[in-house]
Amino acid sequence: MTADTQDKVLTERLDDLAKRWKVTAEDFRNREKRADYLVALKDMFKRTHTHWAPWTVIDGNNQKAARIAVLTHVIAELEKSLTQEFPDANPDIVTLAQQAIGYSAKG
Repeated sequence: MTADTQDKVLTERLDDLAKRWKVTAEDFRNREKRADYLVALKDMFKRTHTHWAPWTVIDGNNQKAARIAVLTHVIAELEKSLTQEFPDANPDIVTLAQQAIGYSAKG
């Protein structure tokens, strides 16, 4: 989330009676340390982003779009790791099905 977006969120929360309680002094302490956090963030990515465990950065300026992007990414990664081949039917189970319910394989 950019600094401008973060400031906008803080302002909107302060103006909304139902969300005003979410703003704390910690928000402003953290805001002042943004530059330090960005340096730490870059260092963290540099030290932990690997071929085996890559980071994916999602734009958080639009909360709804960010959530959709996260879910889309997770689904895509899961689909890549799942086999698309199905095992053959267990012959013992097929025999039981033939005897019990008169099963016959299609095709």
